[in-house]
Amino acid sequence: MGCGDDYKDEKLDDVLEMIMDKNILLYGIEIIKWTEQMYTSIKTVFKQKNRSEYFHYVQSKNVDINILWQLLTQIVYQGTETPTQQNSSLTVSKLKRTKINCSKLSRFDIKLFQTFQLQMDQLDEQKFEVYKIGFDKQIIESLMTMAYKISKTGFILKYMDTWDCRMTKLPFAQGSKKQVHLMAQQCDLQKQLYAIKFPLKSFYINEEEAILACRTHLIAKIFLEKFMLILKEKQIQKNLFLANVPELQYLDIFILKDQYQHYWIAERYLEGDFIKYNNNWGFIKNCDSIMTKLSLAFSYFTYYLTNFNFMINDIQGVGEYFTDPVINTEEGGYDETDTGFDGLSMFWVSFEQKKYLVKEILDIMDIELY
Repeated sequence: MGCGDDYKDEKLDDVLEMIMDKNILLYGIEIIKWTEQMYTSIKTVFKQKNRSEYFHYVQSKNVDINILWQLLTQIVYQGTETPTQQNSSLTVSKLKRTKINCSKLSRFDIKLFQTFQLQMDQLDEQKFEVYKIGFDKQIIESLMTMAYKISKTGFILKYMDTWDCRMTKLPFAQGSKKQVHLMAQQCDLQKQLYAIKFPLKSFYINEEEAILACRTHLIAKIFLEKFMLILKEKQIQKNLFLANVPELQYLDIFILKDQYQHYWIAERYLEGDFIKYNNNWGFIKNCDSIMTKLSLAFSYFTYYLTNFNFMINDIQGVGEYFTDPVINTEEGGYDETDTGFDGLSMFWVSFEQKKYLVKEILDIMDIELY
C-alpha cells in the first residue's frame, strides 16, 4: 500500500476481515505522508479484532534509500516471528493452509494410564508385530543430496518382537492428517510409554504406506547423526570446544503390524517440556540457548549439505530428543507440510536476523555462512 490515499472515506473492513480469516500478514510501510489516515484506519480494525500481531506498520519517510532493504528485512522477520511465537507448536500444512496443533497428555493422565486406573472402556487391547526401520546405508550415502526421493527399496525392516499392548481409544494429539494415541506393553506399563501414530482414517493400509510415512523422520535422523559427528570431530581437531553441548538425536521409530495386516507407527513417549526451535514457515525460537543455536545450525547444515535442494525444519522435541521433522524442498510437493520455495524464503528472512547465533558452530565445522 504505497499509493496515495485518494479514498479517505472508503470502508476497508470487509477486505481486512478476509485477510485476517486467511491468517495473512499485512505490512504497511509509510513512505509519503498522505497514507497516514489509511494506516490509522487499518490499525484500528486489526486491534478491534484482536489480531494486531498480523498488521505491521513502520514509517520510513526519513530512511536512507541505501539501508531501506535492511529495514524491510527486519519488518518481514518481525512479522513472521510474532504470530508463530504466540503459537510455537504450529506447523503449516501447504495443501489446506491449516495449522497443526498437537497438545500433550497431562502428567495426571499419564499416571492414571500407567497404574491402570483409567476405565477399561477407554483402552483397546492390541497385539502387534514390531519392526525397527532404518535406511540401507549405501543407498542413503549415494543419494544424500536428494534423500527425500528415496523409495521403499531404500529401507530395511527388522523384526524385533511381538507385543501385547494397551492403547488409548481417543487421541491425545491430532493434526490435519494424523492422530496420536498413548500405548504401552501390558508387561511394561510402569516403565515405558509409546506415542503411536496413524492417519485420521485409522491406520496405514499397507507396509509401503507405513514405510514412506517414516521417511522424513529417518532422513532427519541420518542427517543429525552426521551433523553431531562432524561437530565432535572438528572440535577435537581444532581444540575448540563448545560448552554444554547435548547428544542430540532423533528417536528410534518402529512400524507395528496387527493381526489384520494394518500398520501403525510408534516411538517412545517422552515426558517433559516439548519445545519447537523452528518451523517450516519462518519461525525461529527467540532465545540464545545452546539448543536453539544447535537446532538452527542443524537446519542450515541440511540445506548446505544437500547442495541447497532441501532443508529439515520443525526442529522440536523434549530435551536432547527430537521428533516430527519436516522437509522443505526447493521444488515443493514432497508432502503436505513441504512449503517449498515460499517456506524456504520465509526461513531466510528470519535467519538473516538470527545468523549470529550459529556463526561459532558453523565456523568450527568449516561450513560457509551465507
